[in-house]
Amino acid sequence: RICVIGGGASGMFAASIAAKTVQEEGLECEVVVLEGGRKLMTKVEISGGGRCNVMHDATMALPQILSSYPRGQRELHGLYAKHFTPQDMKSWFTSRGVALKTEQDGRMFPITDSSQTIMDVIQQEAQKWNVDVQLGCKVMTVEKDEDDGYFLVTTSAQKQIQQHAFDSIILATGSSPSGHDIASQLGLNMVNPIPSLFTLELKQQVKDVDGILHGLAGLSVPFARITFRYKVPNRKKKQSITQEGPLLLTHHGLSGPAALRLSAFAARELADVNYNCDLSINWCTSFGTTEEVEDALWTYKSTASPKRFVSSVCPLGNHANSKQPPQEEQQSSSSSTTPPLIPK
Repeated sequence: RICVIGGGASGMFAASIAAKTVQEEGLECEVVVLEGGRKLMTKVEISGGGRCNVMHDATMALPQILSSYPRGQRELHGLYAKHFTPQDMKSWFTSRGVALKTEQDGRMFPITDSSQTIMDVIQQEAQKWNVDVQLGCKVMTVEKDEDDGYFLVTTSAQKQIQQHAFDSIILATGSSPSGHDIASQLGLNMVNPIPSLFTLELKQQVKDVDGILHGLAGLSVPFARITFRYKVPNRKKKQSITQEGPLLLTHHGLSGPAALRLSAFAARELADVNYNCDLSINWCTSFGTTEEVEDALWTYKSTASPKRFVSSVCPLGNHANSKQPPQEEQQSSSSSTTPPLIPK
């Protein structure tokens, strides 16, 4: 008897694979999924805006896929390389009639653009291998009987407390604290969880009249670079974590892919400073780094004609990276009242 605790995508998938593997070896097997909620795979249903971004582009190189994970790359490498590759995952769906498409950002969706397609095929596979799914069944405790080797699982369902014996346990509770408690009961060492994938709150800078971002709520840029610098004990030089991508200013702070990725990749570092830190944002990455922009402006000031105006020429243009002043241009007659650009 195998008990799977958690009826999300990973729990249901693991239950089907376990039942299939044992039954194909000619052995009798009972696989039970215990789900405390009233529905299965609730997160799958809302993922990808209801379309379910089911996996990464299967043609991507493994190191490229692993680089998208903030943590756990080493642990995942062996699983992805030897036991169940991204191509295996794609084949699992397509062989069961689910056609997938790859979008420009590398995410793969069912061509139906409906998460129900993914939910249906996973549930159908579980039914095929006679997986017993019990909804509204909350796991209270899990204990290991050292004498018999069984796992004793205590559950609460419909106000009834029951105890069940299983040969194996698969813990698929995701980020649920109940799963962490069960793992601790079984003697596993736990790393304290911290928030990840969150927006960055800058209320004071946005709402205060004197705030540097005041009045800009709703502004978005297609590509920006956001950097978090932090101190490391016994090191003089600060370390930094940088992310790039679309960035959105909200009434509370920063959101969008760049901010969310920074919160994920710097999750533990941000927690270490109690989320009180300085961030630097490059809104115009096409002009180069901050240092390159400053160099270009000073070069422009020292070489350009004082008669050149903002309306007729950009002091950066395509020269931020080359640090070479643009060629002399004639003053536009329509800009005679515009003051010259003199960087301070």
